[in-house]
Amino acid sequence: MKRRFSNGLQFSSSYTWSKAIDNISELFSYGNTASLSAYALPVYYGGATLDRGVSSFDRPHRWVFSYVYELPWMKQQSNVLGYVVGGWQVSGLTAYESGYPYTVTNGQDSDGLEGNDRPNFNPSGRPGVRARPDPTSATGYVNPDVVDANGNPTPINPSEARFIGLPVNPDPNKVGPIGNLGRNTQRAPGLKNWDLNVVKRFRITEHASLQFRGEFYNVFNTPQYGTVSVSPFHPSQNAQSIPANVNTSQPGVFLNAQSVDGGGRVIRWQLRLEF
Repeated sequence: MKRRFSNGLQFSSSYTWSKAIDNISELFSYGNTASLSAYALPVYYGGATLDRGVSSFDRPHRWVFSYVYELPWMKQQSNVLGYVVGGWQVSGLTAYESGYPYTVTNGQDSDGLEGNDRPNFNPSGRPGVRARPDPTSATGYVNPDVVDANGNPTPINPSEARFIGLPVNPDPNKVGPIGNLGRNTQRAPGLKNWDLNVVKRFRITEHASLQFRGEFYNVFNTPQYGTVSVSPFHPSQNAQSIPANVNTSQPGVFLNAQSVDGGGRVIRWQLRLEF
């Protein structure tokens, strides 16, 4: 839906309902975007089939609304009151979309092949609970997210965990076990963001004006967990990924979307001379 600029008002709205499936989301990714090309097995070991799943770019729902509105009164700014009341403009961009999919990885090479190994998936286990292999544990596994008084991970029955890690392959000459967890089975929280611009123009001459602009990013300071920062001043975050490594993710952050800084409200002021 789109309304062309008329009587000082313009807006557009679009909604997308989609599904994207692939074997690998970015074949030529580089730097911090390696997660887009993460695979469990090379193609010649059947990886093209085992890695089939929703794409890292999959967003089932996305709604975007943008608008520009020039307030209609006293645009000519012919007197003192006109300079105060006239010349105002409001514009903004609102976006709601589904969260991005991501993959839980094993964190160590269990099969002895190149690639990003995945753990075993136990559908009857408790959501968000992992079991890391540990030969010193009475059960053979520990839960890194539950520690004892000395700060050591506590033993866990692997049947209680949703994600069961696989040990390192002890024989590089043999192919070790391969986890049964699929690719991109988890999804981050959705995005809800409102950006707003408020502009005041002071007319100087027919061809010159002074513009004072206030830019509000994430104006309602909505938490953006597990997403790229909405702040234009935030350090680059090419590949946002929620910690999802069974063996090496730090205690308390495994599958914890709030551990990823999505950025808060940012306000920027500008003063510009136009001629």
